Amino acid sequence: MINMIKMFLLLFPLLSFAKMQGALLFNGNCATCHHTDKARSAPTVFEIRKQYLNAFRDKKTFVEYMTKWVLQPNRATSLMEDKIEATTK
Repeated sequence: MINMIKMFLLLFPLLSFAKMQGALLFNGNCATCHHTDKARSAPTVFEIRKQYLNAFRDKKTFVEYMTKWVLQPNRATSLMEDKIEATTK
């Protein structure tokens, strides 16, 4: 039990840091086009979430896909090609 508490105390700051970095990454890059309230130049975060929850069976598969995709976005590998068309017209 003591070892578990020690492990938690060591890991908690790392998890908090990772979560904060993810938020900074999203807000500094993605949120410019992917708003939460209204689709402007790109689909909303909620539209993306719904589409990707339906497409991936688990979080690990989603994270693997998205990690690759955000480094090299590509229309051919997007799961929302119809939204690309709609926002570029």
